[in-house]
Amino acid sequence: MKELPGLKREHPEYKQVGSQVLRDVLERLEKAYKAFFRRVKNGETPGFPRFKSKDRYDSFTLKQAGWKWGLVPWDKSPSMGNI
Repeated sequence: MKELPGLKREHPEYKQVGSQVLRDVLERLEKAYKAFFRRVKNGETPGFPRFKSKDRYDSFTLKQAGWKWGLVPWDKSPSMGNI
């Protein structure tokens, strides 16, 4: 998670994406690799984590307490684009 500000500096396109959404992506990726290496260590079939293109990654998570959907206009959100 500490790398997130550096990634945003290196990749300007990430500045448009909320930090909570990017953090969730990093947490999912870390979870997938931890499970992979745990299976390798236990001698199980590892099942390498698959790349999820934009067509397969169809959700995001906002963990901040107090966020309400009604605060965002239905047609357009400045940070998320068209909803």
